[in-house]
Amino acid sequence: MYTKMLREYIIKNKGELFDSSYEHKKLFQLIPYKTYLKIIQRFVNENQMIRISKGIYAIPDEKGEYKSVKTYYTQYFSGMVVGEEMYFKSNLTPFESSEILIYTNLLSVNTRNINEYKLKYIDLTFFKERVNIITALEIIENQYKIRDINIKMYAMLIELAVYSYSDKDFEQIIKKIDYQYSTIEKFEEYLKVKGKYGNPLDIFKKLEK
Repeated sequence: MYTKMLREYIIKNKGELFDSSYEHKKLFQLIPYKTYLKIIQRFVNENQMIRISKGIYAIPDEKGEYKSVKTYYTQYFSGMVVGEEMYFKSNLTPFESSEILIYTNLLSVNTRNINEYKLKYIDLTFFKERVNIITALEIIENQYKIRDINIKMYAMLIELAVYSYSDKDFEQIIKKIDYQYSTIEKFEEYLKVKGKYGNPLDIFKKLEK
């Protein structure tokens, strides 16, 4: 019965990745954990799953292909890339990074490393507006760490966040992600300059009490 449950999942999720601890917590709690791991190993031996890293497996499709770690942990509003990879992809800096940091809600632990990926659990749904605001907060907080920063692109990303801003989304973000007071203060200044309504500093102070 347990093997059948997992086999049906595999058939329905060709081309996906499989985070064993997360999926056990979400879908397969009825299966004793040791039994669960033995079944997974059996599927690996049968080439129906491929071990990517400890606890992480791929379910190859008919062509032997499967999603990247980055796609899996950020798709369907489940996460976003931050840090140096985000700076590079956003054209804030010409420097690439050997590590990729991802905020994601698809973890059963606080952090996980998968090869070059560093995953951090953040209990948020990453709608576009929230992603824009988080992007601005991240680049404000780390502005002086970004090498050869493209000031024009920096300003464009801040402006995008300003027009995406709502107090409701901001409050949800800072409940889950820690930022310095000076970062919030600077972000509020940008809101005021653009004539956008919002009270991020008041919200931050209220939550800090």
